[in-house]
Amino acid sequence: MYKLLDSKFGGVRRTVDNAFIPFDPDNTDYKNFKTDMSNGVELQDVDGLMESIMIKLVVLNLANL
Repeated sequence: MYKLLDSKFGGVRRTVDNAFIPFDPDNTDYKNFKTDMSNGVELQDVDGLMESIMIKLVVLNLANL
């Protein structure tokens, strides 16, 4: 599972090991994150609430903006 971080950090936290993953298309962890999101792995918002599919789609495209 992943947790979306405050926008000033520009990334997510992988909850199993507390690793920070930046929204960087060249980052291997970010590539794995995108794969996980497309496979339905859970994403929490900054308050710990589960994100909707629309929010997941936005997160997947952040690095492309």
